[in-house]
Amino acid sequence: MVPSSPPRLSHFDMPRLHFESGSTEITALHRWWLRRTRFHITPETRVLVDGHTDTVGPDGLNQALSEQRAQAVADQLIFMGVSENMITVRGSADRLLARPSTGPEMLNRRVSVHLRRPRSDGSYTPW
Repeated sequence: MVPSSPPRLSHFDMPRLHFESGSTEITALHRWWLRRTRFHITPETRVLVDGHTDTVGPDGLNQALSEQRAQAVADQLIFMGVSENMITVRGSADRLLARPSTGPEMLNRRVSVHLRRPRSDGSYTPW
């Protein structure tokens, strides 16, 4: 049986990849989700990898950590064959909290991966 092609989506947002406090480690579960996501990426796909932190720690450290998390995920996608030119890496630190909190919160320590394909007019859905 030949596997079917992935559905033609204009956008796809994969489940968030969560991290331990202060960590940028790509876990086996992260790699599993990224392999599944890889099947949705075609040559015209644009990928946004957005890193986040919780509110614990200084702003500068959180910004750097969010960027490092996003880059670690982007590097894994590149290792899986996604062209670096298709990927935008962004660190959002604690500006876009998944769960409002002033303390440690696992749901906020995450990387989100967003995929966009061109619409019929050639433009992309905005991030």
